[in-house]
Amino acid sequence: MKKNIFLLLTIFGIFIIAYGENNIKNIFLNYEDAYKYYVSNLNSVYEIKNENNIL
Repeated sequence: MKKNIFLLLTIFGIFIIAYGENNIKNIFLNYEDAYKYYVSNLNSVYEIKNENNIL
């Protein structure tokens, strides 16, 4: 088990070195934006369904 964790940490370390800090921050920011977009879409779909139920 410890070997697996060490391997994961090593791979993640290589990933950080390869892509650099700024790129990783940008990736996470993009994920955050995508998540907000997805949530706003879900909310609008939900509101449309509710309006149809009221009618």
